[in-house]
Amino acid sequence: MDRMGDCREEGITKRAKLLFAPDVYDHPRREERIVQLANLFGIAPVREYRRLPEGFKEMCSAYPYFMLLRPLVLYDRQRKELSYPQLCVKYELTERQVRYLVTGK
Repeated sequence: MDRMGDCREEGITKRAKLLFAPDVYDHPRREERIVQLANLFGIAPVREYRRLPEGFKEMCSAYPYFMLLRPLVLYDRQRKELSYPQLCVKYELTERQVRYLVTGK
């Protein structure tokens, strides 16, 4: 099973365990990505995590780091026309992970 939750042959139970693993919600760049999301959606034009609305921070805390990246990756792919290798470098992901975020497969 990989970090994307690709565990078709292992069943849904293992996927659920992956979603609730503590390291899935904790990432060194998590706060930075949440700030980028807030700016992307026009929630709050801020540069620091501590200045974000509490409700937005709470909502984002419910999602694994990997899922927070999806709107950012899709935006960069569709609007900025970044290639898969460029997205891999920017978000520190494998090409397989980027493809999963873009296509859902």
